[in-house]
Amino acid sequence: MKKNKSSNEQNCVTCAVLQRETGDLKRDIAEMDQHVYLDTLTGLPNRRYFVQSLQSRVERCRRYGDMVIIVLYYFLMSMI
Repeated sequence: MKKNKSSNEQNCVTCAVLQRETGDLKRDIAEMDQHVYLDTLTGLPNRRYFVQSLQSRVERCRRYGDMVIIVLYYFLMSMI
């Protein structure tokens, strides 16, 4: 005859599975967040990250009455 697992053992197994799935879910969410703000090929910040960061810093300057100076450089590189 096969012994049935006790209720406590079944609960522990269920908790372990849920903890692992929760950890996997948190890792997947962190990875998706990273893909939202970083270029997947180069790993560099993208335009969405730039715009959000700029908005956040401008808002902070407005709140504290600081001056905002934005200097943007645009380099056009041509292939020879």
